[in-house]
Amino acid sequence: MLEIVRTAARIALTFVPVILIKNHKTKRKLRAAEASGDLELAEKVRTIRHRTVFFHVLLFIPVFIFWATILASLERTPLTGRWRLILLSPEEEEDISSQLAGPGWYQAVGEILSRDGTAPQLIPPSDWRLSWVKDTLPPAPHGIPGPPYALIVVDKSDSSNAFSYGFGPDGGGGIVVFSGFLDDIMEKYPSIYDDTPPVPESSWWSSLFSGLFPVAPTQPPHPMPTEEQTSELAILLAHELSHLILSHHLETLSSGSIIWPGILSITTDIIRAVLFPVTMLFGPFVNDALAGLGKYGSGEFTKLTEYCTSQKQEVEADIVSASGGSSYIA
Repeated sequence: MLEIVRTAARIALTFVPVILIKNHKTKRKLRAAEASGDLELAEKVRTIRHRTVFFHVLLFIPVFIFWATILASLERTPLTGRWRLILLSPEEEEDISSQLAGPGWYQAVGEILSRDGTAPQLIPPSDWRLSWVKDTLPPAPHGIPGPPYALIVVDKSDSSNAFSYGFGPDGGGGIVVFSGFLDDIMEKYPSIYDDTPPVPESSWWSSLFSGLFPVAPTQPPHPMPTEEQTSELAILLAHELSHLILSHHLETLSSGSIIWPGILSITTDIIRAVLFPVTMLFGPFVNDALAGLGKYGSGEFTKLTEYCTSQKQEVEADIVSASGGSSYIA
């Protein structure tokens, strides 16, 4: 829908430089007519007035469509009721969900984890750490779409973090936990060790691991996680699960890929159209420079808005997982 607004705005703005130039020429003729006492002055005034009205209508149409689109795209976040913009149709949401369902989620997450040029090394299904995380992951609340959720634990000791990604049922959303976070928990609280060797797990899930990612070796012997350690892990998992329940992935896609790039594109088009009577005197290089500056500014502004959006989402996930959402998640 925002693309329709941008197209309407570009069509309308095409006539803006012509109107501005004609009005400028007409005003010059008016000044000359006033000096000579020309009787056709009133007719020329009416011409300017008509052009001005047409100019305002051209600008009003895309503005009206834009705000109508914004109002139509407002929705409340599940559980918290926060107003947000989702400029994705139900068909687009279903398409995203189907692309991430099943192995699609693992492939998408693998691309994210491989952005630094190195393939991620995953904890194998037979590792006690993966079993611990799977057993600690709380079920989603009844009636909330999405489960079962996918889960992988990345063997990366220098990263004490986790993130959620995706949207939709059939494993279309899931959580990625880095082993560095588990190491920090184990160091923070005393552990009880178990020398019993782990039992290898055989399933389609383990087959998928071996086909998509290199697998880290199992760590024997392993500690028995204590109640304090499990509680610490549960807090992190509940936070990431809240992101999935609140469909923050759709909000990020809508904000970072559609809303702000579209708004900045429309704003840049308006500035270029208004300045065109001046910039056209300097040739295409100045116009190209303005276009490039608009694209650069769009990229930087999008990063800023994504940061602001993510901050809101983090606070909201904390609220849902720690207070109001504890009755749903625990």
